[in-house]
Amino acid sequence: MVLVLLNISLECRFGATKKKRREKIFFLSLFLVWLWVSLDFPIFFISSRAFMRQTQKEKRKKIWGGEVVQKSIQKSSKKKKKKKLERLCVPRRREQERQRDRERHRETQRETESNARAVKKKKSMAYDATLQFLTDEELAALIKAGPLYDSAIHEKIPVSEWRKNAELHVLYNSIELLHNSEVMSNLSVHSDAIASRVYHFYLPILFRVLFLLEEHRKKQKSDMEKNGGGNEGGEGGSKKQQFYPKPLFIGIEAPQGLGKSTLVDVLQTLIDNSVVLSLDDLYLPRDMQQDLGQKKHPGNPLLTFRGNPGTHDLPLARETIKKLKSINEDLGEGQATVALPRYNKKACNGRGDRLPMEDWPSVSGPTDIVFLEGWCLGFERLREFESLISSVDARVYFAPINEYLMEYESVFNSAIDSWMVIKAGDWRWAYEWRQEQERKHNGGLTDAQVIDFVDRFAPTYDACLQNLFDRVESKRLEDNMSAMLIEVNKDRSVKMNNEQVETITEILKKARERGTQKEEDRMID
Repeated sequence: MVLVLLNISLECRFGATKKKRREKIFFLSLFLVWLWVSLDFPIFFISSRAFMRQTQKEKRKKIWGGEVVQKSIQKSSKKKKKKKLERLCVPRRREQERQRDRERHRETQRETESNARAVKKKKSMAYDATLQFLTDEELAALIKAGPLYDSAIHEKIPVSEWRKNAELHVLYNSIELLHNSEVMSNLSVHSDAIASRVYHFYLPILFRVLFLLEEHRKKQKSDMEKNGGGNEGGEGGSKKQQFYPKPLFIGIEAPQGLGKSTLVDVLQTLIDNSVVLSLDDLYLPRDMQQDLGQKKHPGNPLLTFRGNPGTHDLPLARETIKKLKSINEDLGEGQATVALPRYNKKACNGRGDRLPMEDWPSVSGPTDIVFLEGWCLGFERLREFESLISSVDARVYFAPINEYLMEYESVFNSAIDSWMVIKAGDWRWAYEWRQEQERKHNGGLTDAQVIDFVDRFAPTYDACLQNLFDRVESKRLEDNMSAMLIEVNKDRSVKMNNEQVETITEILKKARERGTQKEEDRMID
């Protein structure tokens, strides 16, 4: 192409005429136009196609991996982040609320503990003051003035032993004066109440139990020597005989809310190798109780819920008592353990249910004493009860309970070696006592439910209580050690005559005056 153009240009310059020169220039122009068109169109087409392809490529890039997707991803990411923040914020807010609740709970707990320490300190101060300023002669006179002193053999117990047991921290910490949460403002009254509770209720019963245990061991040992039996003991299975008596079973009966649990807790704390078995832990499981009330005795309000005779698991009670009776028979390796049933009164909205067996505590020998306590312990089947119950409906409802009592005699009453029956001036005080207990321990029952609950025991109390008191009093007159009847006032203090009250008040008054004088002298110094 370059050579053709060069030839045409040379001819136009040197050899061609003017006309031919113009023609050649014209044809050259046409040729150049054609050449431009023929060359530029493909280039344009190719470049256009390339541009379009590049544009489409960039567009696809924008759509699938570029700005559109990125924007969509960013938008979606923002939404996800927002949702995540919301999800994170909700637990965080909940955790903050829980933290605030925990702080409030801790603050309340600290306040409660502080108040408890203050009350405990006040109790201790009052009690220690009484203890500190009583001389041995005054303390001996105070003890002998108590209403339970004559019924429990205490002549051989020195005053120092009374004082030592009274000093036990656990003893006066277990005492809830008048069984209410009110902080006593009058220290002298508080001191008198504590002294009376310790020296006239807990300690006389404690020493009586220890005396009963000693007599029980002597009797068991005497019987063993007569029969030529005994438990083998000593290392490596030696022939030496070691005597392990059967446990002493002490039955404790009192109306609901009077303080049986507190009493047995104190006794169990102060007496080694002692076990407590409560009738309240021997109730039927919830499903069996419902069958009893709905299928066996439909329409009988006395058997609808737990409480009355007939609502206890007597086969379980019989088996447990049998195992406890023989718990000391084999004290070597592999000795038997006894599982003690447990019942949760708060379950099922306060109606209660038995705890699973894996939650029952277990005990093993040696066991010296078994405290068996319950509100209807010692009740017996009555031949005639119609005159004792005023309501006609109540008499009808009580009839099946009276029949159940026959088996209760064989299971519980026959197992008791010695009785302690706490007699209230009026069993109807149990309404207030039980309400106090439910409020104090958060038992799950309202005051109205407590009234309804105790109402279901009224026919049984009316029919059986006086019969029990008469039998215990008869036993006590025959053998002072086989039965003990304790009368209490509405404030749960032991009933005293006027002479006893005056004597005790005078002794404590002198002790307080002596303590006050010593405190004043100390402050002056």
